[in-house]
Amino acid sequence: MSSATAPAREAVRAIYDAVYPGEEWTPVPFDEAERFETVHYRNAVTAARGTTASCRLDFQRVLIASRVYSQSVLNCSDPG
Repeated sequence: MSSATAPAREAVRAIYDAVYPGEEWTPVPFDEAERFETVHYRNAVTAARGTTASCRLDFQRVLIASRVYSQSVLNCSDPG
């Protein structure tokens, strides 16, 4: 993920920093972990990809629900 977009890299970094908060958890800081693609970094990438997929699925569900709602509103006849 070294060629990742800035938001994707920031998501990986946020997960890395949250899961491995200090030197006792991981032997290297994020930038080095990214450069050497350590197991800690790869775990953070996997988590970020899972989160991204989950968010995309949630967005799709919201979009579908909003379309269904819009159609139901449009199909109602005005009793007035």
